[in-house]
Amino acid sequence: MNRLCALIFLGLMIGTGHAQPAGDYFIRSQTKTGEFNGYQQILTRKKDGYYSATYCRRQFWVRKLTVLWTETEASAGHKLYVERASIGKRTLICKDPNLQVNLNDIGLSEEEITFLRTQNTSHAMKPSRMKIISKAFHGK
Repeated sequence: MNRLCALIFLGLMIGTGHAQPAGDYFIRSQTKTGEFNGYQQILTRKKDGYYSATYCRRQFWVRKLTVLWTETEASAGHKLYVERASIGKRTLICKDPNLQVNLNDIGLSEEEITFLRTQNTSHAMKPSRMKIISKAFHGK
């Protein structure tokens, strides 16, 4: 069984082009009081419609709305963290991703940046599914 796990892990590492731990990566937001506020998934592999971004000296792939979301969350006073989630465990990778990447850093035109920031699109600002589910279970 250990050999099978090692082969699967090796396959995941080869597929990324560089050694990254297995698991999913997220940018998590929490309020000033430490309450979970939402998250956005970031990828370790290139995908159409995603932009290269370097967080914590590691390359990730993000949607432009994710970067807009980090800017908006930070301006609301929320704390942001890059985390890796694997079965039953979250690992902190680093803090303050909003200070590491902004819309200017991912290769968008000035016109598109202005449009995104002034329109404050509903896709970026909608509450996360996890936040809605959490509130439903807590009766808030």
